[in-house]
Amino acid sequence: KTDETILQTATEILNKLPQNFDLEEAQIKYPVDWSESRNTVLLQELAKFNNLITLIRTSLRDVIRAVQGVVLMSEDLEHLGR
Repeated sequence: KTDETILQTATEILNKLPQNFDLEEAQIKYPVDWSESRNTVLLQELAKFNNLITLIRTSLRDVIRAVQGVVLMSEDLEHLGR
């Protein structure tokens, strides 16, 4: 892929990513309680999803900076760009 295509694709994906969930707000709205064990699972899954979204966001930003020549293109970033 050309650098321009990689930049465009990474930027489009980055712009479409949702914001991280507000875990404090979720804990208030869905308190962890013995009678509502689903709330525990929900909060755990929201935390996992936040970690995933953060990793994706960081990787896309790194790819953009590598293509722009701001940082070195690591092997992982090169694979991500393919």
